[in-house]
Amino acid sequence: MSSIKFLYLFIFSISLFQAKTVDDGYNVEQKFPKHWHEVSTINGEQVIFIPCDYQNTEFIIESTNGENKFTEVTGQDGWVNVLEEIVPIDDKTTKITVTRPDDVQITFMVTEISSYLYNWTWEEKDYDGSMVEYSINMVPEEYKDQFKVVEEPPCM
Repeated sequence: MSSIKFLYLFIFSISLFQAKTVDDGYNVEQKFPKHWHEVSTINGEQVIFIPCDYQNTEFIIESTNGENKFTEVTGQDGWVNVLEEIVPIDDKTTKITVTRPDDVQITFMVTEISSYLYNWTWEEKDYDGSMVEYSINMVPEEYKDQFKVVEEPPCM
């Protein structure tokens, strides 16, 4: 084998090895946005809608005292879950697995729609035991200004 062929083979082998290496110092949990707001469509326009009872959805990812948490906020109510993992599936999709306080594990599939809008889907058991699929569009906190905020007056 000529030295040129050997050099090309060596460089090609190194690039394959690097492509298959998962842990290259990139921490997806550090890169994934931490605070998300629901985006609704009203009269054909995508907005962050805050109803009179403040029952809009937010997801918050945080680490407190070494515990990874995923908080679901709906208005004034919030549920703190254990964040099990954040795994990139491809360049547009991320899988997030959480365990709720009742030990039910939920897997969210987060798919990029645009550089600042993502679709979150997941399934949960309904009261009758059947599975219900949920889907909402969300925007990371840092891109919230891309959408108009529509806020109703407080409910009486």
